[in-house]
Amino acid sequence: MDPLLVFISFTHDGEAFAHDLNERLNQVPFVTSWIYTERNLGYPFYPELMKHLQPAELILFLVTRQSPHSDWCTSELQYAKDTGKRIIPLIVHPGVDFSLLLQGYQPLHCTTGVEEIWDELRREVDKLMSPQAKFEVLDEKLRLARRALERAPEQDRPRHETEVRAIEDRWREAERRARDPQGSLLRQEAEIKRGQERERAGVAEPDDSSGLRCVNHPPPMMRNRFRNRSPQIRFLQDRLRDPKVRLVAIAGRSGNGKTAMISQWRENLRGSELEPRIGAFVYLPAYGTRPITASVLLEELGRAVVDPAARARLESPETGLSNPSRTVYDKLEEVLAALAGLTVVVIDDAGALLDAAGRIRDPELAEIVDTLLRRSNHRVKLILVAQDLPELLLAANPTSAVGLQLDKGLPLEDSRSFLRALDEDGACGLSSAPEEHLTRVWRLTGGSPRALEAIATILREGRTPSLLKLLDDLTGAQDVLEVLIGLVFNGLEAADQRILQVLAAYEHPVLPSAVDFVLEDYLPGFVSEPALRRLAGRQLIRQYGERFYLPPSPDGEFILAGIPPGGPGEGEESGTPKVTRLALCRRAAQYFVGTRKRVVGSIDDLHAEFAEIRLLMRAGDLQAANKLIDAVDEERLSRWGYSSVLSNWRQELEGRLGAPRLEMNNYLGLADAHTQQGRARQALAALESAQELAAASPQPEARIIVGINLGTVRQELGLTEAAIGDYTRAQQEARERRLFPQEVMAALGHARCLSRKGLLDEAVKQYEELLARMPQEGPDRRLEAQLHLNLAVQLTALGRGVEALEHVARGLAVVPSDEYVLRGHLFGEQAEVHIAGDGWERALKPAGEAAELATQTRDVQLTCEANRTLALAHLCGAQLEKAWHAADTAVHYGLGLGSMTAFAVKGITAYRLGENRDAREAFLEAHLRARTLLERESEAFQVLETEGLVLYGLTRCGGPDQTDLAIAAYQAARRITRARGAVQRSLLLLDKLAIDARADGYAEIRRAAAGL
Repeated sequence: MDPLLVFISFTHDGEAFAHDLNERLNQVPFVTSWIYTERNLGYPFYPELMKHLQPAELILFLVTRQSPHSDWCTSELQYAKDTGKRIIPLIVHPGVDFSLLLQGYQPLHCTTGVEEIWDELRREVDKLMSPQAKFEVLDEKLRLARRALERAPEQDRPRHETEVRAIEDRWREAERRARDPQGSLLRQEAEIKRGQERERAGVAEPDDSSGLRCVNHPPPMMRNRFRNRSPQIRFLQDRLRDPKVRLVAIAGRSGNGKTAMISQWRENLRGSELEPRIGAFVYLPAYGTRPITASVLLEELGRAVVDPAARARLESPETGLSNPSRTVYDKLEEVLAALAGLTVVVIDDAGALLDAAGRIRDPELAEIVDTLLRRSNHRVKLILVAQDLPELLLAANPTSAVGLQLDKGLPLEDSRSFLRALDEDGACGLSSAPEEHLTRVWRLTGGSPRALEAIATILREGRTPSLLKLLDDLTGAQDVLEVLIGLVFNGLEAADQRILQVLAAYEHPVLPSAVDFVLEDYLPGFVSEPALRRLAGRQLIRQYGERFYLPPSPDGEFILAGIPPGGPGEGEESGTPKVTRLALCRRAAQYFVGTRKRVVGSIDDLHAEFAEIRLLMRAGDLQAANKLIDAVDEERLSRWGYSSVLSNWRQELEGRLGAPRLEMNNYLGLADAHTQQGRARQALAALESAQELAAASPQPEARIIVGINLGTVRQELGLTEAAIGDYTRAQQEARERRLFPQEVMAALGHARCLSRKGLLDEAVKQYEELLARMPQEGPDRRLEAQLHLNLAVQLTALGRGVEALEHVARGLAVVPSDEYVLRGHLFGEQAEVHIAGDGWERALKPAGEAAELATQTRDVQLTCEANRTLALAHLCGAQLEKAWHAADTAVHYGLGLGSMTAFAVKGITAYRLGENRDAREAFLEAHLRARTLLERESEAFQVLETEGLVLYGLTRCGGPDQTDLAIAAYQAARRITRARGAVQRSLLLLDKLAIDARADGYAEIRRAAAGL
């Protein structure tokens, strides 16, 4: 049930009574009352008072001795009568003659205080909250509006006609609900269910009826059309015509017409012969239900493809964009090749994608944008729309990216034209207003299109006597736009206000059923679609296909800020929830629970969950948001390697969850997301924050898990001694607490560190001891498989290939079926053993399976290592093109040792293909990464071996002779270990680089690599 809005009108001698009455009324469910404590001189109805008087449904008029002498109270009473509001006079002081103005109203006598009439007043209030009473109020308003229309002069008739139509719409809705309350409830419920089913159905097909293929339309233009920004649109058109420019960033403050300018430009494209000819237009709002990620961008670009055969390939589950076994870069290549004409992608509200420094937060999305900016052999142009220019992005791409700042509003002449166009029927008085009045409007508003539109709305609906009066009221206001939005909102009926509040909570375009769902508790039986269409027709909200929305900034922000935030425990009480941001956003989030996909196969099937998270964050219900984030991450995204989609939300939650355990788990989730993206340094920072919380935790498991994760990341960064410390502490505490699985995890990491230091036999001994302690049955099969994998790696390095293959087979036999990443690493090691034994052909199958599992899981480390191994197998078989493709995929992922060796293999492949420039670049990147790792860990033999290899590679590519440095690096590696397998791998890579054994320096380098 919607609250009954009550306005208490009183004079100074009735103030004590008014406060008592106000306090009692505000304790009644569904009642919101208001009193004023001071008036501003010079205002018949000052703005704060009018804010509450206009929407009030009941006026309680306190009759006291001063009432007949108060112009204010008399004006309030007359306004209430003129607008058809319910009035109940309360006789506080006896003997006061106020009969003339109160004629026809039944007063309540309360000369002894509120208690005297409280029960009777409660009964009257309860009656007024019924659907029948609200219908009667509307009936009276309709009668008065029709009478005003009959008496209105010709120039004012359009405004009165609009008002009558609006009241008639509300009248029909109220009459239906009053006549058949139960049927109205069933209809509302049916509309909600239908809407939720439509939400599950997915996105609409692209529209190409006009010759321009549109994937997601931008918000439609206003009824009058947005005839302005011609110079800026020409600038945009010129930049899109420039082949060097591949990104245009448009910036300007809220309400300045950025999105409207895009809509106008898009409309101009339809059927246009302007150059360049645009083949497809893709609109992606950041405030939509889906986070804008690399996969979403690729999917929308794929929908822009016109050729049926190409679209069929892209949509195929086996070979298309939804196939998880393909890399993002492969998909990008295919989409770019399939686009037949110039495709413009507009990302609206793009500031939501950037971090505080102005960088794109999602690394994969940032990589795609960077690729599109660096390359010129494609047909995609990007337009970013935001409040601020992405300065770092523009500075990094001075040739291919340009900015367009819309600091100012419309020019004077455009503002005048726009105002007159808003008054097509003359109802606002703007079309006939003198030039100097319109010039004054322009100066006050700065030409802000949203402010100009609000002025037209206020005048059209008769909320001010004249344009001049409105301008006088606005003079001196600090934020004219905010004042205007407030005047528009405060003049609405209570139900319309509630609709705008609901749309402000949702923030993005929604179906009417989403509004009905939130209003279900406040307006039982109310179906919002007619009201939404009416509000859109009055340009108070926007219509977006079948959906409706309120521009998030500035309208949505202003309206949401005016709603009380709500607090702890809210929603636990029975009955109708209070109207608070917490209540509205929580209820809006619940709507999307009913729209969740029944079968989830990809990230795009999680739109509903993402919308829930967004709304819970907006509500400030952070623990509920965190719970859903953890569930989606654990059940879906982490397994797919998509945890980074949640990173922005996790970063917003930092330090705000109010419980150390939740804070720590959030940091662990954030670290996992960074690790999946190969951002080891960011993962380390998150884990160090988690460690501080874990140190104070009474739960030993928390300290152990954080310690193991810290060790893993530090080892990846080459901080081996620090990693050994992390693993040792975790292993010791796990042993003391008899937590065997955690002890094994810590021991695995410890042994890997020993291997990095060349202590291979010691690492093998530790693995074998742990395997001997593994229970024969139980839930630790994953750990057993991991032990077999790590032991196989060490045995391969020792040259014990037969034993290594036995342990790989045992690992594959026990690895759980859903442990795809671990299974991939086992296949990868199987391939490595075959390569070491000169069986490159046998290595291709397991290496390919490892690479396929890598792309399915999107695990960064597996993707790097599996493709590096596959590249090496192809290289051994002289399949150079295939080796190049796999190596190029590998280098896009991971940090540390894995990516360093991947660049080395890529360099060898490029050199063998005769591409010396590409080879030099790859060898140099491997060298830089090797130097970084050696600065942290000077005795990592695998890093030293790679350093020797790439230094020789740089020499072979025509660089300065670095043979002596290469020999020194190999000799340092051999001082650490002379293990047969490690030596054989060094010689294998060196031999693949130096096909000509007679090359200068090769013999000396090979002897150093062999340890001779």
